Amino acid sequence: MNRARLVAVLLFVVAAVLFLIANRAAYDGYFFEDDFSNLSFTRWADTSDFFLAAFSPKYYPNNYRPIGHLFFRTMAHAFSLKFAPYVAFLHGVHLLNVALLWLLLRRLTLPLWAASAGALYFAFHIAMFDVYWKPMYVFDLLCGTFCLLSLLFWLKDRWIVSLLCFWLAYRSKEVAVMLPLALAACEYLVGKRRWPRLIPFFAVSLWFGIQGLFTASSGQGYTFHYDPHSLAKAALYYSSRLFLIPGMWLMMIPVLLLLPFVVAPAARDRRVWFGALAFAALLVPMLLLSDRLAGAYLYVPLIGLAIALASAAPRYGAIAVGAFFALWIPWNYVNLRVLRNDALREADDRRRYVTALGEFLHTQPEIKSFVYRDAPLADPWGTLAAIEWFRPLEEIHVAREDSADARQVLESRRLAVLHWNTYAHRLEPVVCVPDTPNASYIEAGPYMPVWQLSSGWAAAQGASVIRWIRPNASARLQRPPSSTMFELVVDVDPNTKGSIAVTLDGHPLGALDLDHAGRLTGRWKVNSASAGTAEIQAQAPPFHNPDELGVRVLGFGFLPR
Repeated sequence: MNRARLVAVLLFVVAAVLFLIANRAAYDGYFFEDDFSNLSFTRWADTSDFFLAAFSPKYYPNNYRPIGHLFFRTMAHAFSLKFAPYVAFLHGVHLLNVALLWLLLRRLTLPLWAASAGALYFAFHIAMFDVYWKPMYVFDLLCGTFCLLSLLFWLKDRWIVSLLCFWLAYRSKEVAVMLPLALAACEYLVGKRRWPRLIPFFAVSLWFGIQGLFTASSGQGYTFHYDPHSLAKAALYYSSRLFLIPGMWLMMIPVLLLLPFVVAPAARDRRVWFGALAFAALLVPMLLLSDRLAGAYLYVPLIGLAIALASAAPRYGAIAVGAFFALWIPWNYVNLRVLRNDALREADDRRRYVTALGEFLHTQPEIKSFVYRDAPLADPWGTLAAIEWFRPLEEIHVAREDSADARQVLESRRLAVLHWNTYAHRLEPVVCVPDTPNASYIEAGPYMPVWQLSSGWAAAQGASVIRWIRPNASARLQRPPSSTMFELVVDVDPNTKGSIAVTLDGHPLGALDLDHAGRLTGRWKVNSASAGTAEIQAQAPPFHNPDELGVRVLGFGFLPR
């Protein structure tokens, strides 16, 4: 091994060790909603299915990415829900990508120190924090791997292997559809301008790109937006992630004024233009998808930016580049600490939630319908996927309490309300089975039987789980045979006036005047009747619109004799 290679290996080992030390806390993280969704639906597929899909010319409008999904299938079978091996894979592939980028930069005949500077920038940029902390972004990570391989093999005149890597990059994530433009820039600026070799690349890109344009309107955040406002929104977001400065509008004027003086020395280097054009081309899909913004999406475009910066480095000299890193690395690390603390705090809640959920599902094997209000896995598909992980191949129904599907789920014969106690950070489920009796008195709180609430009730709000009613609300109660009184307790806002009229099984029971703000209690006598289910209705003051809320119900029901 010659001296240059030895120095390169030593630099890589040092950088890898520093990277692993800086991100060691990632092994204490936990899975997200998308992770459980990917784990659940890939768990039972055959490995051969992923390989067939990877080489199929079919476009998958449901964002099926066979290369990345094969990762989830393999890891699920090997490690189940042990999180550390997933992160170890992310870190290993990221460091591999750093090495591939360094080889690519050296292939562009850059000095060892300049190539190392570009690789260092790519290795540690905190905009890509989520890529090596969250398995859900393995698609961007693997797409970056195959994009780098495609570029590297292209520069080595092995264009058929480059084409295969481009195909696999696209099958990892669709952002690779713009890679042919980066290859064209490479061929024009630093290559031999052998244009016929690019034809199959553009043919593949057009084949998938045209199909994607016709199907990228799913309403899941994958709709392209071409208007100036949306483009500016995306550009501002990614600028703030690149420069690690929020509120970039304030910084744009001085940056634009200084840009000609900063860029001018490097503008004559064709490799700088190649990197800049590659960055711009690969960023285009991200700018059009302004409804889905994430720093992790910069992973693939940042390859181009790292090429541009490394190519510009010799024009400014090692001292200027060293000064840049002396300022950039500490600021980068400050941002890492902030993101790390937030990630670990949220991960602890998700771990507790999923662990408790698994234990609960083991004790209640007959329950297949679930309603939740608040949860560390906030998105419905995350909660559903987590349950499906523990209940594979079963028909599971999950709805957020304020969703349109909640009423249907609440009418299930066997039901669990998954209440997440945000103060104690624990799951406190409430169960309803066929022999669960209706309550005769309901108090607003985490354990209230929400399946007894009919129309007119808003979803619970806040950690105290208070309940608001709309102008007309109803509920069912179990009427005890000895009860002679009915009670309604409300909390009234200062601007709410009028009265609440209460009826029992269609018969007027009384009215509670809302004559002052605060806690008010109304009690009315009820006629003796046999025990059974009673229907309670409350007509609140007419608000400005049917969805407006103005009265909080603290409790209601029959009082003992």
